[in-house]
Amino acid sequence: MSILDEILPPHRFYFHNRSLGYWFQCKFFFSCFDNFVFLLLILHSAQAIHGVRVKLTITLSSTFF
Repeated sequence: MSILDEILPPHRFYFHNRSLGYWFQCKFFFSCFDNFVFLLLILHSAQAIHGVRVKLTITLSSTFF
């Protein structure tokens, strides 16, 4: 188990806006299309904003829902 697995719950996408200093959380299911589209929209808007660094951390465990 990695350090990230201990800090962040599994099966979730976490992305951190460092300039604003808070965490966004999007629960991600592999079979859920809506959350996938939502994540793509977040990534697209993050790329459109200059000077904002978005760090994506994907934590997955060996078991799924």
